[in-house]
Amino acid sequence: MTNKKISPKALSLFVFLIGFVAVIGLYLPTVLLGENALIPYDDQLDGEVLAYMMNAKHLFGGTVPELFSESNSISSLTPPAFFPVLLYKVFSPFAAFMINYLLVAFTAYVGMYLCIKEITGNDFIACITAVIFSILPFYSVYGLSVMGQPLVLYAFLLLINNKKAWPAYVITAFFAMYSSLVLVGFADVAILGAAAVVLLIMKKPQWKKVAIMTGILTVVYLAVNYRLIADVFLSTVVSHKTEIAITASSSTVADSFWNLLKNGQFHAASVHIYVYYFTLIVLGIMIAAGKSIKKVSSRSRFIMYGFSAAAVLIAAAYAVYHSTKFLSVRRLLGGVLKSFQVDRVYWLYPMIWFVLLGVGLYVVYSFFEGKIGKTLMCVLVSVLVFNSVYTGSNIRINNLKSEGKVGSVYRWSSWKEFYAEDMFSEIRDYIGKDQSEYRVASVGLYPSIALYNGFYCIDGYSNNYDVEYKHKFREIIGDELERNEKNRSYYDEWGNRCYILSSELPCREYLITKGSGYHLKELSLDYSVMRELGCEYIFSALPIENESAFDYIEFCKRFESEDCKYEVYLYKISDSVADAG
Repeated sequence: MTNKKISPKALSLFVFLIGFVAVIGLYLPTVLLGENALIPYDDQLDGEVLAYMMNAKHLFGGTVPELFSESNSISSLTPPAFFPVLLYKVFSPFAAFMINYLLVAFTAYVGMYLCIKEITGNDFIACITAVIFSILPFYSVYGLSVMGQPLVLYAFLLLINNKKAWPAYVITAFFAMYSSLVLVGFADVAILGAAAVVLLIMKKPQWKKVAIMTGILTVVYLAVNYRLIADVFLSTVVSHKTEIAITASSSTVADSFWNLLKNGQFHAASVHIYVYYFTLIVLGIMIAAGKSIKKVSSRSRFIMYGFSAAAVLIAAAYAVYHSTKFLSVRRLLGGVLKSFQVDRVYWLYPMIWFVLLGVGLYVVYSFFEGKIGKTLMCVLVSVLVFNSVYTGSNIRINNLKSEGKVGSVYRWSSWKEFYAEDMFSEIRDYIGKDQSEYRVASVGLYPSIALYNGFYCIDGYSNNYDVEYKHKFREIIGDELERNEKNRSYYDEWGNRCYILSSELPCREYLITKGSGYHLKELSLDYSVMRELGCEYIFSALPIENESAFDYIEFCKRFESEDCKYEVYLYKISDSVADAG
């Protein structure tokens, strides 16, 4: 009987599948919890989910009548990526959210695995790096903007290494449909374009393929973002962004630099502190080794030096961009350039640092003699990084919840609890009219909750809407803003959150729960302006206690649910207010 060796391809597939199964196991408790799984709701349940829902509902329309006014442009709710819109068109909102969440996680694994394997040729290091990368605490609503970057790098490497071009082009088109031009796509286009120019100058034939890749990325981005681009450059409507007041960082340039370099940024969380120190050690070894480091492939050496330099340059650019001196330059530029956040190139950080991890492990494994020693070293580093990432990951919270070890987490909520569909269906039935016939406003609650449940809202989150509407809405909350300087500057100088801001509630706390201890004893709103905007009902998380308000509003009913941590006091704006208007 002859012994047959396992072929390299079979071994590679086996290692890849082991990692894939590990990722499934790590995410399984979250999936099994379903609508009870905990989700960080900032920038997700409070906004981007509704952007996807409304764009799916009005896929071929130009307006989103449910928000602000019937003529409000759909670009006021531009989603971060186009592909998930199709998911929300086909599936229920929660199913679409969860499918998207898992697709991003698995794409992150596949992309990083292929990327590290292409660079190092080592399946095991590629698998370890990819598994850790896939559990970073990412925001799935941003699609592949962060977690898909290794896949783009892999596509680029295919072209550089003169392999088949069509997979790289397909990956590029897919990435453009599944990521944000505004958040990070502009950086990808710029970097790829610059790479094509450099290759052309160096007279490398690959420049044509990279140029085609850049063209595909650009064209697809323009195609899926045509409405946003048209509204920004062709619309006669003046955006509220013209009033955004940009400010410099309160930190020094040095502090901003070191903070980003070592800790990253929460929207593109890289949890890379151990990777940072490991990278320093590997660079130190490479420099000290001198010519003997040549036993490590030139590609790996180039990646270690090049990506380390990129991490430093991005941190430096970020620090300068937010400095007081550069602030005057941004103000001088004005228009879109003033508010456009070019510094978001830091969204590349997770990819950069974990490529450094994978290649760094390969350098250690390739350079040192003694298989046991270097293996133990690589395992130790991998365990430290995995533990650090897992401790701060989203899946850890839900793994603990599935074991009954955690109940609630600050600024996290389950889908079921946040949107409280049963409770709002009771409110809808109590009002008893078609939801398109009236509008509502929320106090102490995210307007996205009402919008999700089919109500038409005069308030909401938007990163690009008519400045005249902002001014009109301000008339409603003018008295409240004058009582609270933080709220005033937040609304007047930014304004994306077109919310009913109360001076009696904590600034930037938009979900007031039962037993909070807060009161609305002096709430002062212009109810006549609310009626002008079509608002007939108010959803309040707290009872409105000031007697002066009772000349304008009527208490209807209190709604609550055992499964929900907040309650709703329903008020109707008196018909006399509308008549007086």
